[in-house]
Amino acid sequence: ISSRLSTLKTPFSTASAQTRISFWKDTLKMWNDFPLFGTGLGAFKHVFLRYKTISGSGKMLFTHAENDYLETLAETGILGIAVLLAVFIVFSKRVFSSFCSSADAGEASFIAGGLAGCLALLVCAMTDFVFHIPSCLFIFLVTGAMLLPSEETHRRQVSFSWGRNKKGFIFLMAGIAAGAVVLIFFSVKLFLGQACFYQYTRAAEYASKEKYLKKAVFFDGHNADYQYRLGMLYFTQAERVREADKGEDPDVILLAKKYF
Repeated sequence: ISSRLSTLKTPFSTASAQTRISFWKDTLKMWNDFPLFGTGLGAFKHVFLRYKTISGSGKMLFTHAENDYLETLAETGILGIAVLLAVFIVFSKRVFSSFCSSADAGEASFIAGGLAGCLALLVCAMTDFVFHIPSCLFIFLVTGAMLLPSEETHRRQVSFSWGRNKKGFIFLMAGIAAGAVVLIFFSVKLFLGQACFYQYTRAAEYASKEKYLKKAVFFDGHNADYQYRLGMLYFTQAERVREADKGEDPDVILLAKKYF
């Protein structure tokens, strides 16, 4: 902990900071070529390959800019950022108005706590891809929705008895159940991907390595490390085949082409 705290004296001199600064400069160059509409949502990891300048990046894959705001700017352009900024201004105005006009200490404390949580995620997004992590985005959206004030000027006390709020309870439980199913589904997929990757690390033969890496990519297709390792496995095997055969056997040549 002390070693991490000591980096606060010179925060921009650490390797992590220098890497992020390099990402941000390259991302701005990418936005400069697509200023109005951006490259398109989800296109960052593909287009960024043309702009990356970080040392040794030829064998590295980058899926995010380590800054959600710059990545959004690069993918959606000025128009996309303008829309998000307008939504943020309207949301902030309504929530702060509700906080200032609240006469209940409990409600004011709830709003203050929710705002602190949302603000923490917004600040963290300056140096990370927070809103590309489903759990963080889900928490942010749910907290923001809970902070929005009612359309009524004077809020009424709601009774949570089953008889008066039967439909509300049903919809609430159905929403929670659906959300739980989705979260469990994606969690199981990630777990299976990690399990297959673990089997890959223990495999000794090429066929086994390829089988487990393919399964890992199938379960977690957004994992750049799995994709990179599978590509390098194909490349290495193709090099070995060419070295062994010297390109004389047609069957081996076809095999090598498959790996490329």
